[in-house]
Amino acid sequence: MASNLGDGTKWLAQHWSGAGAQAFTSASDTRRGLADERSSHMTGVAAVLRQGGQQVEQQARNQALALVNDLMRPTTRLGFTLPLALWGTILDSPMREILRVEIRGDIQAAHAEALSRHEGIVVTVQGMQDALAAESAQAIPSSGESTAISSVQARGRTSYGYGGNTWWEDDLAPAS
Repeated sequence: MASNLGDGTKWLAQHWSGAGAQAFTSASDTRRGLADERSSHMTGVAAVLRQGGQQVEQQARNQALALVNDLMRPTTRLGFTLPLALWGTILDSPMREILRVEIRGDIQAAHAEALSRHEGIVVTVQGMQDALAAESAQAIPSSGESTAISSVQARGRTSYGYGGNTWWEDDLAPAS
């Protein structure tokens, strides 16, 4: 839009003279400057949103994979190797208190890691909201490009069972 205003003003200046032409040129130049500023601002906002969207996508993928990895992590208690999530389902069953504390601790650690990843997602989304809320005259906040995005690799084949007996195996395909 700004280039159209500039080109139109140049054409009129070549074919029109006098006080009216000068007033039009002055007003047009002001409008062109405002349009340039808005265009630059929106380009910056779009860049923040594009980068933020990519970060949120990666962070959500990392959150999902890490949750699955944490909940399916082989945990051995009393000679049984079962996923942590399965051990969590029997917390209310009769068992030694030390075993209950160990299982609860593992689950709380997985929960704390999930909350930390969630906070990273919230920070990224907040950066995108801040960019959208910024006025043209304000500097555009970044989407948190300094926030490191670590890829979570899916684990390989894991076996569950008792002692040397395998009841089932699990194999998560890596995200691509």
